[in-house]
Amino acid sequence: MAGIAAYGTQFLKGAVPVTNISSISGGGLSLDLEDTTAHDSTDAFEESVATILRSSEIRLDLNYDPSDATHKELIADMIAKLPIMDYTVKLPAGEVWTYTGGAYVTGFDQASPHAGKLTSTATIKPTGVVTPPA
Repeated sequence: MAGIAAYGTQFLKGAVPVTNISSISGGGLSLDLEDTTAHDSTDAFEESVATILRSSEIRLDLNYDPSDATHKELIADMIAKLPIMDYTVKLPAGEVWTYTGGAYVTGFDQASPHAGKLTSTATIKPTGVVTPPA
């Protein structure tokens, strides 16, 4: 099977897409396991039990525009220290990752290379339930 083009993926706050995103990464899920191996475990094989589902941070690489309203809102959301309840990632075919518990903006870094474009990276950490596309 051929791959699926990522072009057109959006990171939205409510119905408004954050503009000038060059790359979106992260936002996946992982599962913690707790070792339950005991001295009488069968054939001395490791045993585990599933514990916590974890969400990974989302990284937005931006062609930074200091006057862009959506870029300003990311910074304002971070300063507010409150989870934003309406962040979503919309894939090109319309599938959506939703963050039911909200998400915090945890970082906003800028780069200004002397021979390059103005960029920034926004880091967003979901909290609570993450719903991947069905």
